[in-house]
Amino acid sequence: MHLGRSSRTIVRLLARHDTGFHALVEQERKARALLVIADHSVSLAKAARMLGFSDMSSFGRSFRRWFGDTPGNLRKTWSAPTVVGSVAHGPAEGVERVFEHG
Repeated sequence: MHLGRSSRTIVRLLARHDTGFHALVEQERKARALLVIADHSVSLAKAARMLGFSDMSSFGRSFRRWFGDTPGNLRKTWSAPTVVGSVAHGPAEGVERVFEHG
């Protein structure tokens, strides 16, 4: 029993919403990945472990599939904010950019 329901009931409820356990895990990892790589105090290897990846290579492949770039490249983009007019663009704008394309 999980959450007061059987495993089979949970699987049926997820299916009714056109999703499954693995899809939810991937969706959560994808959302957390952006937050973790935005924190420069966390190494990319540690970020991979925090997100449940067995190694950096697996994390990098998933990240490229989700966002079309490597975690390191995206982090570099965010660490060197560009100035357009009088508005600086950093991680928050980068997250919006990623979600527009992903």
